[in-house]
Amino acid sequence: MKAKEFIVELANFSYEIMLRDVRTNGEIKYFFETETGEEFEVYVENPFDPTDRAVSFRSRTSDGWADTATGTAGSGAVKIFSTVVQCIKDALATFPEVDTLYFSSTTKEISRLGLYQRFANNVSRYLPGWRKASSKIHSVGGRPALQVFTISRLDADES
Repeated sequence: MKAKEFIVELANFSYEIMLRDVRTNGEIKYFFETETGEEFEVYVENPFDPTDRAVSFRSRTSDGWADTATGTAGSGAVKIFSTVVQCIKDALATFPEVDTLYFSSTTKEISRLGLYQRFANNVSRYLPGWRKASSKIHSVGGRPALQVFTISRLDADES
């Protein structure tokens, strides 16, 4: 899928959020289901301080949960990630003090990294007033292991 098509589609449709679980520690879990019955969880967690949130999403498998929606052709990733964006918007409305969001993936998940990269590069289209702040690769044992994308409000303190 071309980047322009991705951008247009991401902004246009999403699945219905079936359950929203707000926790007292500033975290929210969302659940939704695709038309094929595949279940997804979106987790907006509070890992660092009250103004930060890490965002992850995964699908239910027979063995539990797996990070399977990656952006590969035919995976339904655009509509799934569009729903993730709707969850992010809801989380930001619930916790307006949040000014930084993190997305991460192992460097082996090339499709997921591409999905996050496209989102981060175009974040202002989906979240007006937000921008890509950074993209960093973290190494383990001298080898690239994890890439973290950071997006932040335009008015966030950059200290």
